[in-house]
Amino acid sequence: MNNIDNLIKNLNKEQKEAVLSTEGPNLIVAGAGSGKTRVLTTRLIHIIDEKKAWPNQILCVTFTNKAANAMRTRVEELLGEQLYGIWLGTFHSICHRILRMHHSSCDLDPQFQVIDQDDQLRLIKKIQLSANIDDKIYPAKKTQYYINQHKDHGIRAENAS
Repeated sequence: MNNIDNLIKNLNKEQKEAVLSTEGPNLIVAGAGSGKTRVLTTRLIHIIDEKKAWPNQILCVTFTNKAANAMRTRVEELLGEQLYGIWLGTFHSICHRILRMHHSSCDLDPQFQVIDQDDQLRLIKKIQLSANIDDKIYPAKKTQYYINQHKDHGIRAENAS
């Protein structure tokens, strides 16, 4: 019995079903601590082991960096090799990877940066301070909201009114 057989043997009925259903996409939704990462990891190993797909043909999305790192580590340990080209990560990291690959299609500078909301707010405050914009008249949070509304509607700075 190989590694994958041992892994599958230790799953419950629903988990085995998710692991062994290799035709098409599979959505795993379950509560915390229910074994989602183990199921996805086992499914990845099974798909690769059965040669149903090459690693670069697999998309595996999780919500946390912790789960993504755990999955990659477990899969590589059990396969005994590093995974190259697999699309495994959080929604944000995968979208970031796509943007990096296709930055010119999105009219982005190749050195673009992605910043979170806290960084965005700090940057707005710094810009407003350097431009002598009164925070009481134009609160940074409202400026941030204005920018995000335009961004969410695909309006670039040069077209904003």
